[in-house]
Amino acid sequence: MLFKRFEKHGLRIHPEKTRLVPFFPPEQIGGRRVTFNFLGFTHAWGTSRKGRAYVRRQTMSKRLTRALDGLRAFCRKARTLPLAEQWEGLKRRMQGHYAYYGITGNMRQLANFAHEAERIWRYWLNRRSAERDMPWDRFKPILKRFPLPWPCIVHSVYAQ
Repeated sequence: MLFKRFEKHGLRIHPEKTRLVPFFPPEQIGGRRVTFNFLGFTHAWGTSRKGRAYVRRQTMSKRLTRALDGLRAFCRKARTLPLAEQWEGLKRRMQGHYAYYGITGNMRQLANFAHEAERIWRYWLNRRSAERDMPWDRFKPILKRFPLPWPCIVHSVYAQ
């Protein structure tokens, strides 16, 4: 059934990599929590403030680690460039991350990404000198002059 639907659009499903996951709210399957990873997100059941079950999606830990590793590699390579050029590259990468992972319910992971990006940038600026002279009180004015983009929800379930 699913294979035929995909073939109709010229797509093929790999039979060894594809499986159906029983994904029901925990109270329907004896309290057992079921999660699965798909398209860079971990899907799990959550409970809203009103007590209703909903599908909660957040950035997969592997994808977050991979994105932070990419920022580290960029900062290491660009540490000798002027601050404005470093900032442009960091800003572009962060905005791309927010554009994909900025969905409703994923703000905590986005904020974590932003915080780690600040830490990574400061670390590699600190490595520019043998004196290691980039404490946080010296780094804060740099952030004020070159502010990194704040995380935002780009794809909201509440948007019209």
